[in-house]
Amino acid sequence: MALGIKEVLSLETSAIEERFHLENNEGAALLFSGRICDDLPGGAFLYTNQQTLSLGIVCPLSSLTQSRVPASELLARFKTHPAVRPLIKNTESLEYGAHLVPEGGLHSMPVQYPVTAGCWWAMRCAVASIPEFPCAAWIWR
Repeated sequence: MALGIKEVLSLETSAIEERFHLENNEGAALLFSGRICDDLPGGAFLYTNQQTLSLGIVCPLSSLTQSRVPASELLARFKTHPAVRPLIKNTESLEYGAHLVPEGGLHSMPVQYPVTAGCWWAMRCAVASIPEFPCAAWIWR
């Protein structure tokens, strides 16, 4: 599991367009990865919206418990990074939240076994004299 922390910052549209070199109705998505909060592995993002910025980080819980860095400090530290600080200057915080995020991608998903026209359907079709019904069922291990 990982901890994701996000803050929504208000900023005028003209300032967003100027700072991110955007034109009307364009947006930007900046993604950061590596050691984003001091020496903690993780990732971060900065998205532009029409009149707000969405800034957030994600760090593995195992790293957080080992480092003893308070979760409330993680985003504050990231906001001081030289690549981020000029982009978010003179903004006002509108929202702040945190969520636990599952990790692992496809490797963390349960294994699925496909069964085409499985035993149950074959038995139902034979009993009811129904022509073979094409189906796909997924059995979770």
